[in-house]
Amino acid sequence: NMAGDVLEGVQCMETLLVAPRYTSPSNVLNITLAMSLTHTATAAFNPAAYEYLQEATETTDLLYQPLSYQAEGEDEDVIKLMKEVCSIEGDGRLTGGLLQKMSQVMKVLSRTTTELPLLITTCSTNVRRMVALMSAIVAGPRSLHFFVAQLA
Repeated sequence: NMAGDVLEGVQCMETLLVAPRYTSPSNVLNITLAMSLTHTATAAFNPAAYEYLQEATETTDLLYQPLSYQAEGEDEDVIKLMKEVCSIEGDGRLTGGLLQKMSQVMKVLSRTTTELPLLITTCSTNVRRMVALMSAIVAGPRSLHFFVAQLA
């Protein structure tokens, strides 16, 4: 978006069609990812939003380096990491620790070659859906059964 010669914002939309092979069009899951970055005038923070942002900033380690996973044992790492993601989630909010752990899960998912394990039922619906969507993006068609199971 341009106003005169000033860039006001950038928007990107991506559509994912997710379904098993040879599925009728009526059974295809259509996911639209919309991302935007907009420059807006500054305004005072809502105190609740400020508190949330402050907590996320304080709990995010800027020097954090994900553990490097070797080719051997990656499948065990996926299960371990998914259990950790479920245990970190707090009150339905995305904390810095949860986002860091999610980045580790996605790194391992992109490299593993086996079927993805189902998340435990004690994992919150929000986190299960977030992992499912991220796995569809990172792991592609091989994560279809995992994706459908997590949304059920």
